[in-house]
Amino acid sequence: MPIQPDPAPHAASTEAVRKHLAAEFALVVPPTLSGLSTERLASSDGYQVDFLGLDDLAAGELTRRGRSQLWRHLLFDGDDAVAEVDLDGDGPNLQAVAIHRGPRAAGTAVGLRVAHEASGEETRTFRLVECPALRFAAIRLDGKNGPGFVVIEPDQTGLPKNKLLSADEVNEALRELATQAVEAFRAAQGPIGA
Repeated sequence: MPIQPDPAPHAASTEAVRKHLAAEFALVVPPTLSGLSTERLASSDGYQVDFLGLDDLAAGELTRRGRSQLWRHLLFDGDDAVAEVDLDGDGPNLQAVAIHRGPRAAGTAVGLRVAHEASGEETRTFRLVECPALRFAAIRLDGKNGPGFVVIEPDQTGLPKNKLLSADEVNEALRELATQAVEAFRAAQGPIGA
């Protein structure tokens, strides 16, 4: 069974990606996309990205929705995921705000394949979850048995990548890392007014 973005992408998101790429390439090829051409680039459907803070993870709240959200599309050159386009806004007012090229695009594509295979016959929904402060990136899968996570490149938390992990396993590891990071930050601040 397929995995589906949660929530379903707005039709305007794919159009916003197309318009942004056409406008970018009409002026000058952005360095992020050098060596690529709009004729060869294809966009995936959009999917939601949730950003979690250290306080959320230290409190063990991995499975809550992130405070900050945006839409993202993968850009493919043939079968290869080569970049990502981030969109912000609501409904028909979506606008491209960033283009990224790097290991996360290919990592997301691999992770989505793993998530699809791990879902078996069950229809599940997915969204990307990130905590930039921990360099955590994963695909969250939701289904009848609760959430699971596929950690993807360029995650640097030490969790196993490209394997379906339980929410409890990921939550516990991130809670420990987030608590350490928060404590280190507070210790580095020293007394107020010092």
